Amino acid sequence: MASVRRPSRKAQLVDATLLETFLTVAELGSLRAAARRMKTTTSTLSRRIDLFERQLGARVLRRDGRGVAPTDAGTLLRQRGPAVVDALVRLGEDARRGEDVPRGVLRITAPLIIGAAHVAPIVGRLLRRFPDLDVDLDLSDELVDFPSSHFDAAIRSGVPADAPFVARTLSTGRMVTCASPVYLEEHGRPRRPAELSRHECLNFGAFAATREWRFVRRGQSERIDARIRGTFNNSASLLAAALAGAGVIRLPEFAVAELIRRGQLESLLDDCSDETFTASLVYRTGTPAAKLRVFVDAVLDELPGLLQIRPPSTP
Repeated sequence: MASVRRPSRKAQLVDATLLETFLTVAELGSLRAAARRMKTTTSTLSRRIDLFERQLGARVLRRDGRGVAPTDAGTLLRQRGPAVVDALVRLGEDARRGEDVPRGVLRITAPLIIGAAHVAPIVGRLLRRFPDLDVDLDLSDELVDFPSSHFDAAIRSGVPADAPFVARTLSTGRMVTCASPVYLEEHGRPRRPAELSRHECLNFGAFAATREWRFVRRGQSERIDARIRGTFNNSASLLAAALAGAGVIRLPEFAVAELIRRGQLESLLDDCSDETFTASLVYRTGTPAAKLRVFVDAVLDELPGLLQIRPPSTP
C-alpha cells in the first residue's frame, strides 16, 4: 500500500466540503451511489477523497472490487465527523447573524443645530434598541474633511463629489431670513430687503466674510449692507440670541425649519429667494456594516421631512 505523507500539524487543515464527501461515501459504501446522490461523477469523488486524505495525512477508505470501506482512521472519522460538520454549519450561521447585529463604535459628525435637534434623538433610540452598539457623535459647525477623517458618516451641506463615498440628499432648501415674535413685536416686520438696514441683524460666523446680504426677487438681485449687531461662531448660539429677541438672522432652511413650525421664529421676506443649500448624509462606499446600516436607514426615514419648512412635495 502506498504511503501517504503526513503533513506537519500546523498544515493539517480539513476542508468541510471534503469531509461531507467522505461521510456520504462511507455511509453508502460505494463511490457510484455517492456520485448519484451528490449529482457528480465517480472520478470527481475519487479525486476529492484523494485530496481529503492528503489534507488529513491518513487513509480513510479502503477500495477494492466490492466497493469502499472505512479504514480504522475512517471509522473514527465517520463517528465524529457529523458533529464536526454540524458545528461548522452552526458556526457559519452564527457568523452571518453576527454581521446583521449592530455592534462596535459608530462615529458620526453633524452640524450643531441639526445634530442636537434631530440626530441625537435618533442615536438615543438606536442605543436603546442595540445593546452592542456604541456611538461617538461629534456636533460642530466647522467644516469637516470627511475623506481624511475617522468618521463613518457625516451630515453636511452640499453633495460631495468624492468617489469613495455615498451621498444621500436629505433636503434642499433656501436661505431663510427670520426673527422671533418678540423682536418683530418690538421692531416691526421688514417688508423689503432694504428695510433691513434699519433693523438689528445677527450674522453666522461661517457667512460673516461680508456684511452684505443678498436677495433675489422676481429675477432681480438686491444686495443690502445689513446692520450687524452680533456675529456668532456656531448656529446654536446664533439661534439662542435670535430666540431671545436680539435680531434678524439668515440661515439655511434646514437649520430653522423646526423652530418656524413651532412658532418660535417667523420667516420674513418669503417672496425673496437666494441660493439653495443641500443637506446630505455622507458615508463610505461598499456594503455598510450593520452599525452603519441601521443609522443610515433611520436618518433617511426621519430627517428629510424635518429639515424643510413645508413638507416635501410628492413627485
